[in-house]
Amino acid sequence: MAKDEHIVGDAEIETEDKGLETPVVSVTIAPRGRCYQLAVRVGEQLARLHSQDISHRPHLTLQGIYGDADVALINSLVHGVAAATRPFTVEVFGIGVLVSPVDPQLLFLHLNVQKSEPLVELYARLKQDLDAHGLRTYSYSPEEWVPHLTLASGRWSGEELKDLLRELNLETPDCILPVAEVDVNCRGEDGNWHSVDRHPFAPPDE
Repeated sequence: MAKDEHIVGDAEIETEDKGLETPVVSVTIAPRGRCYQLAVRVGEQLARLHSQDISHRPHLTLQGIYGDADVALINSLVHGVAAATRPFTVEVFGIGVLVSPVDPQLLFLHLNVQKSEPLVELYARLKQDLDAHGLRTYSYSPEEWVPHLTLASGRWSGEELKDLLRELNLETPDCILPVAEVDVNCRGEDGNWHSVDRHPFAPPDE
């Protein structure tokens, strides 16, 4: 995977060399607690700065599935992985910017996420199980994958992005993200993501 990184203000822009196809099913983690509050605060500030809402439902994408995907099969496989996973936490820190792999003019504003061992193992097990059933997933290996908590998207120039970050006037955000469940989502005919199911992890060790 070819990747170039650029610094814009305090945000890091990453560009990824990937196909133009977009996923039809995703597996995500929804933030909770302070991480959710931080994400909502950024969304509210963005809404005040723009005439239209450019914020997203905050999420960390663990896997994207392409093509003619069997949603019921995916849901069952994700349930199996979740049931064998113990809850864990990851650190969230700083603001980054990711260039869309399908539209180079579209940027995604996100919070950086610590690439911890439990998180990478979860990504790897999901990818292994989904791939083993002939499903097409992210091309990134666990080593290449860059976890991030998506907040918003927009078509900003470099200068506009600098101005936006300056107007947001955010302190460097940091929080601990508890991970105890994953969501399966499906892209509808309207182009929007819709929740399919939520899968809790196994009870924590006593």
